Amino acid sequence: MNSFKGLKKVRHDIDKNFDNFPMVSVIINVHNGIKFIETTIQSILNQTYLDFELIIFNNASSDGTDDFLNLITDKRVKVYRNEELVPLYKARNLAVEKANGKFIAFCDVDDLWFETKLEEQIQDIEKSEDLISCTNFLILNERNTKKEYGYQFETLPKISNHDLIMNHPYIHMSSLLINRKIFTHHGIFFNPELTILGDMDFFVRCLKITNIRSVDNYLTIYRYHGENTGLIRFHEIYTEGVTLIKNYKQQKVVEEKILNAFGNRIEWFLLSEKAKNNTKVSLFKAIKKLSFINFLKLLLLIYIPKRIALKFIKRDSSIAASDPSKKKSDDEKNILVIGNNAADSFGMHISDTLKIMGHEVYNFSYEPNTYEAKTNFFKGINKLIRFLFNIFMRSEKYRQSHLKKLYKVFNKNEVDLVIVTHDYLYPFEVEKIRELSNTKICLWYPDPICTMDRALFLGCNYDCIFLKEPFLVKKFRELTDLNIFYLPECFNPLAYDDVKKSLLDNDSNLDESDLVAFGNFHPWRSLLLNRLLNFDLKFYGVDPPSWLLPSKLNEVFTGYPIFNQDKKNALLASPIVVNNMHFGEVWGISARIFETAGIGAFQITEANIGLDELYLPGKEIVTYSNKDELKNTIQYYLDNPLEREKIARLGRLKTLKDHTYTNRLNLLISTVFNDDKGFPSSLIT
Repeated sequence: MNSFKGLKKVRHDIDKNFDNFPMVSVIINVHNGIKFIETTIQSILNQTYLDFELIIFNNASSDGTDDFLNLITDKRVKVYRNEELVPLYKARNLAVEKANGKFIAFCDVDDLWFETKLEEQIQDIEKSEDLISCTNFLILNERNTKKEYGYQFETLPKISNHDLIMNHPYIHMSSLLINRKIFTHHGIFFNPELTILGDMDFFVRCLKITNIRSVDNYLTIYRYHGENTGLIRFHEIYTEGVTLIKNYKQQKVVEEKILNAFGNRIEWFLLSEKAKNNTKVSLFKAIKKLSFINFLKLLLLIYIPKRIALKFIKRDSSIAASDPSKKKSDDEKNILVIGNNAADSFGMHISDTLKIMGHEVYNFSYEPNTYEAKTNFFKGINKLIRFLFNIFMRSEKYRQSHLKKLYKVFNKNEVDLVIVTHDYLYPFEVEKIRELSNTKICLWYPDPICTMDRALFLGCNYDCIFLKEPFLVKKFRELTDLNIFYLPECFNPLAYDDVKKSLLDNDSNLDESDLVAFGNFHPWRSLLLNRLLNFDLKFYGVDPPSWLLPSKLNEVFTGYPIFNQDKKNALLASPIVVNNMHFGEVWGISARIFETAGIGAFQITEANIGLDELYLPGKEIVTYSNKDELKNTIQYYLDNPLEREKIARLGRLKTLKDHTYTNRLNLLISTVFNDDKGFPSSLIT
């Protein structure tokens, strides 16, 4: 059962020299995948690890996939078409024949990778003698209008076994990295006779000769969209499962108690799915086959309305059901985020990341979202809303009415931590929260000194105050007893994962300009950008203040800000992003620096001693010290695209490694609860 016909080429290259071949062969098997394949391919081509080839095995597609694949010009991509449709696991084996790498990775056509997936796995697997590595994965629910991220496993086991693989499956096919020896030395391939459980069967047989190690970072995204195979083929799961149980018993591959547990699982899958679809179910058969708990669940599905029953019974999204033994970790907390939850906002990034980290998150939107409009009419409406909100919030009666919604959160929920994302609260309002709850309260302030206005936070009894400006942290520590820490801003990779950057050399939905800038249209930025109008410049941002006199810069101003996907597309469409920080940033760093680097765009920004602690100037980011040097630097890098690409790639790698919201929030929580000291800096004594 281990080896199959038609794989002689792979079996005969045991002594292959890999010096002239890529380290990794990435395989995408596709049949009619035009809906998903572009973003999947791009997530692979965006890898920070570069030594790979991408093999696309086109299994007789007829939906336009061929036309799209024929247009790809990236030399790393190799497309093979099979004229006759063959079963998936035979197609996987045929694709393995085409692979040249020492390691082989698979990515299903509807899944996605984070940029450091290959890099982190290669580093991990080369430390051990294990032949297979998997990563943790997120689930992107695309069945609803609003896309939502979730996770199935908080942590993965380090040692694999048959029970975990068959009854608490944690290995996702798109997360695998397989040493070629599995195929060449040990002759283990996918069983072409299977149609749906071939992945599980492959893992079971591999366990004979290797542990399957795990990288616990979320590096793969499983897209749950209702067309996934495991969601609609329960009869095949059951039939193949019964056959595999019989074979494993005969070959004594798996312990009988594990096989019995697996048998109970597939019985439950089949019978529960029948009940959900109002298909007749034999209760006599069910009571013999199912555990008592599952039998009670089945009765609920049969005899009470489905919309009520399903509230009590969590739907298993596939044969890879959630681990029933998973308990809430002591590290998971109930966290309230107070801030603006508009698109691409500080509060939104914090909330989304905390959810992915496994915390329960509540949100209180302190202020209305009034920055996303593009037309003059809606800009006017937003300005009016913003003006009225600020007026009303000066009224104590209105303000307390507004904050009642905040206080209700504590009446309904047990909150462990409150994160305030701006200087919103008066001291007595912080005390009101303390009266309602024993929660920890901290402020993470994301703006420069000049925006602090009344600095209400200096009078508030916060457990911790986090500032992005090390100059202020140093000053406050020297002159006050405030519990204050340095915490720079950062990058949220999840906010940009769904972007389609064109695979075609001559295709873009944006006009490419020499330079792009983005941010508020304030006088300081205007002074700098007006000096760069001899270059082809495009500027995205919020409208300038009415008192600022028009200049030629207005001619290249788009008139609207950019967020998320639009931001990534716009920054990648131009060779250079010019990032000048506000003069109020002394040693602090703007969020735009991290966003641009994390997106993978090349940027030039002004020199700053605080920046030197976060990125290596000249290697991960490019800086200038004066206005004349800026022009010369721009021209140099316009003329040297290879240097631009190298620096942008290293800057993205640094950002994804050290400067994500996950990094910062782990440190924030550890500082609040475990007496950590915030982000380390030699600038702060």
